[in-house]
Amino acid sequence: MNATQVGNLIKSGLLALGVSSSVLGYVSAEVWVAVGGAVVAVGTVIWQIVANKTAKLIEAVAEAPEVKKVVVKSPALALSIPNIKVVKE
Repeated sequence: MNATQVGNLIKSGLLALGVSSSVLGYVSAEVWVAVGGAVVAVGTVIWQIVANKTAKLIEAVAEAPEVKKVVVKSPALALSIPNIKVVKE
């Protein structure tokens, strides 16, 4: 699954949970909006931290067919990325 699919799955799950909780009367609509907003905000921050790690960004660039080589300064970083296009300086 890619990032868009996972995001849509989470969004659908939260929507289903919110609707069912409101319909069953466990949580009022106003409370659910506040809780849902907080969950989405925290989830967005966590998602950005995970998705924007340097190694993941370099790996994404290296996978592009137009890229012939990616040069990094850190030998450990070069070894941690499983792509032959990523080499140390």
